Amino acid sequence: MRILIEAHHPAHIHFWKYPVRELIDRGHEVLMIGRDRDGDVEGGVKYGE
Repeated sequence: MRILIEAHHPAHIHFWKYPVRELIDRGHEVLMIGRDRDGDVEGGVKYGE
């Protein structure tokens, strides 16, 4: 399944961190999108590495 998650706040990245890992481990494709707010996107990109 392909899953799209939209983060509007930096806390959303932390909230979704473990559920996203679990979904990926189960074979799902997950894409998280968000807006660049004071460099918050950089933190999100680091989780995906």
